[in-house]
Amino acid sequence: MRRVAIERSHRRQGHGRRMIAAALQRLREWGVVSVTVASAPEAVGFYEALGFALEMAGTSPPGGSVRLVVSLG
Repeated sequence: MRRVAIERSHRRQGHGRRMIAAALQRLREWGVVSVTVASAPEAVGFYEALGFALEMAGTSPPGGSVRLVVSLG
């Protein structure tokens, strides 16, 4: 998936959480053992609440991405 976002008027209603949880469940079923995401800095808390952990800050210019990882095993 790339550049996924929830429209502002629909945020904070659990749509993103459910979408990511469903994707992670499918990946587990396929035998994937870990997932890494490149997130906007302002979305780090969202991913941390889903079990992702900070891996390393991106090296892109200001506004760059942050890498987070979650184990599915």
